[in-house]
Amino acid sequence: MLGRKDCLYVVAAVALVVCTPTQIDSARWWRSPRFVAQLGLSAEQSQAIERIFRDSRIEDAARRAAAFQSRQALDRLLAADAPDADVGKAISKAAEDLAAYRRARNLMLYRMRATLTIEQWKRLESLYLESQPRPL
Repeated sequence: MLGRKDCLYVVAAVALVVCTPTQIDSARWWRSPRFVAQLGLSAEQSQAIERIFRDSRIEDAARRAAAFQSRQALDRLLAADAPDADVGKAISKAAEDLAAYRRARNLMLYRMRATLTIEQWKRLESLYLESQPRPL
């Protein structure tokens, strides 16, 4: 059984790997009729997941943009051979912004996960494992 931290990674992986638009009717897996049927999601669960996603989306975009901008600022300092103190501050800023983005994203995924029953979660884990490439 996966630990709590691993659960967040599984949800993210399912959203990114299993639930690509070519495999289901919607990139938003909780809207896909096929995926909804496979998990047995109720309309209330799908709506709750949609609310979590919608409520997180604006903040998510802002945090992602901040992480991107701080990384670009760091890259500019590195290219300009800036003083170590400036580079150190930029590294810290880039790391903090990326951590804030990942923290918010993982919280969103955890909240989505919390809408599922234990059986649905086990099926989600199974779908994730089935999506992994087989070794040659």
